[in-house]
Amino acid sequence: MARHPMTTLADAEMWRHFHRKCHDEGAFRSLEQAQFIHDVHSGHGPTCLQYLSAAAYILGSGDGADHGE
Repeated sequence: MARHPMTTLADAEMWRHFHRKCHDEGAFRSLEQAQFIHDVHSGHGPTCLQYLSAAAYILGSGDGADHGE
């Protein structure tokens, strides 16, 4: 898993808890959170909605769209 130098241990534990189920679609508050969950769920396969949601958020983060921030 890639390291995220700005992520605190508390943030990492909270994100892991809320994004633990692959069959739930993820909702993200920051690019850092999406990147972290993307790394955590990498390798879970094409049905992992957490991974797919994180990838979509990351890919859409540079398009000027409102991502809930």
